[in-house]
Amino acid sequence: MAGVQSSSRADASSLTRTELGSLAEIIAALTTAIDLAEDNGTGHTLRTCIIGMRIGRRISLTPPALSDLYYALLLKDIGGSHTQLWERKATGQDGVLARRLLREGMGSMSWLEGGRAALGLYGAEPLSRRVSKQLGFLWKQKTLRSEAINLRSAVAGQLLEKLGVSTATRAAVCSIDERWDGRGGPDGMDGTCIPVIAQIVKLSQTMERFHAQGGSNCVIPWLHRRCRGWFDPGLVAAATRLFETPSCWWQLEQKDLQAYAISLEPSEHMLAANSHTIDQICEVFAEVADARSEYGFAHSFRVADIAVRMARSLQMSERQVNTLRRAALLHSIGKLTVPRELLEKQGPLTKDDLPVLRNYPLRTCEILERIPEFREVALLAMMHHERLDGSGYPKHLSAEQLSLSARILAVADVAEALAAERSFRRKYTRQQIYQILIRQTPHALDKHCVHAFFQSSAMSRVA
Repeated sequence: MAGVQSSSRADASSLTRTELGSLAEIIAALTTAIDLAEDNGTGHTLRTCIIGMRIGRRISLTPPALSDLYYALLLKDIGGSHTQLWERKATGQDGVLARRLLREGMGSMSWLEGGRAALGLYGAEPLSRRVSKQLGFLWKQKTLRSEAINLRSAVAGQLLEKLGVSTATRAAVCSIDERWDGRGGPDGMDGTCIPVIAQIVKLSQTMERFHAQGGSNCVIPWLHRRCRGWFDPGLVAAATRLFETPSCWWQLEQKDLQAYAISLEPSEHMLAANSHTIDQICEVFAEVADARSEYGFAHSFRVADIAVRMARSLQMSERQVNTLRRAALLHSIGKLTVPRELLEKQGPLTKDDLPVLRNYPLRTCEILERIPEFREVALLAMMHHERLDGSGYPKHLSAEQLSLSARILAVADVAEALAAERSFRRKYTRQQIYQILIRQTPHALDKHCVHAFFQSSAMSRVA
């Protein structure tokens, strides 16, 4: 893997955590962000990983193939948040029902569930318009599903290439929507032409969803009844034998799913992340977070660029600059917990909206602090809405509690937001940005940081 080093357990143990971090540890923690982006429910990806690794070992995959499977399971939904924006525009709907109907059709549902799902679309519309839109959706569903699968596969491929995962892992994730009978996508592969890893990933996530919906007793019957043509019959038979007793599902009830999933990485092919890989991970998950909202596109990258330019003008060390950049890239990951309609609300926020929105920096910290290497990044990312006079959020920290890095990040975030266009306003000019920042100095924003913003090349990155 490019940027990723393969090592044995003995080799890895001889390296300190600051020199070399566990790739599995980082990715497993960040699956929380992917689950939030996909509205899958916390722990979905980790439980899917547990199921998939058991199946992989049951059919005697080689250690290298198990390693490829492991990362395909953890990263299977990496392109989902990007696809959701397209799906919402294509269907006029935003929600799990529309996405499930679009991505999988009614094949994974009973007729009753499928009918209810279809009838539930466009529920806020007047009856005549609602029926018309429902029929239009069902008429175009096959074409829309094909386009969604193609986009999802393409985006996932690009992000995984950036992460430097193996070719086999990338191919598997891009082929998750292929079906054994050839009726899937994006390429319409069938039978043994489909990578076995892709089949295991799809089978595992389907089993996890059935388990979440109906419990362990429903998984195997539903799998045989609803998914004809989806999977290799031999693979389904192996999974059936493996999970035919309820006790086999107890592993999904682990108190610490993350730790258990990390322990499943094949010891013969443990992967360790270097500094470059960690930077790539930050960039990829910045894209995942920014894709949550149409108006968030590239927000985190621009904030990071501005913050780095300011930090260098203030002569911060390269280590401090690097930590600041990672925090800037990941500062919005907690927004994945915020409803999309609230992020894109065109009018003023209500008193009920504010607590939900102002809570996301805490969610950012909770996601990132699960990674030992990211604890400093997590605290810094949480502070980007704090202000010197204690008027910020989420913890109302005061000036003496805010580091120079936190002050820089606050200015960079405000400046980028002012320079970005929104549905309810045009972007501000440089002169307007200058006036707004000056009005918030020095009581809320640090005057040295604001000065650094105007005097450095950071100003050229906005407006």
